[in-house]
Amino acid sequence: MRGGRLGSLLAVGSLGLARALAGCGGDAFTTSDRDGEVTAAPDDAMAPPETGAPPADAAPAVDAGAGWCATQAATHTLCEDFFRGVPDKLVGLTVGAMLIPDTTDFESPPQSMAAVTPSLAKKGDTATALATHDFSGDTGTQFTLASYFKIAGSCFPGNGFDPVSIAIVDFPAESYAVVIDVTPSGVELVEATVGPDGGLNSNPQVTTFDSAGLLDSWKLWTLTIGGGIPKTVSLTVGAVTVIPSRALKNAPTVALLQHPTLLLGAIIKNDQGLSPGCKVNVDDVLFDVKALTTTAN
Repeated sequence: MRGGRLGSLLAVGSLGLARALAGCGGDAFTTSDRDGEVTAAPDDAMAPPETGAPPADAAPAVDAGAGWCATQAATHTLCEDFFRGVPDKLVGLTVGAMLIPDTTDFESPPQSMAAVTPSLAKKGDTATALATHDFSGDTGTQFTLASYFKIAGSCFPGNGFDPVSIAIVDFPAESYAVVIDVTPSGVELVEATVGPDGGLNSNPQVTTFDSAGLLDSWKLWTLTIGGGIPKTVSLTVGAVTVIPSRALKNAPTVALLQHPTLLLGAIIKNDQGLSPGCKVNVDDVLFDVKALTTTAN
């Protein structure tokens, strides 16, 4: 099994953690006072990476005023520009990694959210830095994520790679998720199903799409999922169509896709023994949940 698929399995395996955010009970999680971030208990976490950026506790004060979201239509289901903090309206989920404000690299001032994973020394080591939002109270079957990402090329060593999962749209009620993995040469679309016990079914649907120029610069990623019948997906990055509109192959055939959980950031697993550490910046996030529109005859 190639590293790309194993990395995707890691991403989908984290969905159980995201679903647990609703309760955050027991010993699996501790909740901090900083912007609602949830981290793994110390015994479960690896040491955080060394970075020059300030930790979330030391986030600089933001001048009063209006951020990027103030320029957007009020009709969006979610708008997040990290103007007032990281992860702000989202909930942080980190295991052996960090979500931090980046005041030196952003799409709109004063900062972006940086998902930073450390160098993973051993094969099988994993790191998760995600910001999540639950849309269980929003009704609709048409979903659009429009978010700026900047994925560091240094995430991928020259003689091998482990893909980085940067976006997950999870549909807990349907035990189904769509995952976007980034590789040096493009993206992998991963469709995963989860069993009743929360465990990942063993054969996710993985489709690879080649596309150059996705790394080391800010680009607008627009992921569209149609959760009606038929169920479809498409992805554009900037002006480039990376995934043309296509049917989702592993989606439930009868049940509609509804009430998703969105996860953004970086998840990586050291499958190749070559994981040097990774940084994914996220900024100016829009997410829309809409009802299916029909055209009158």
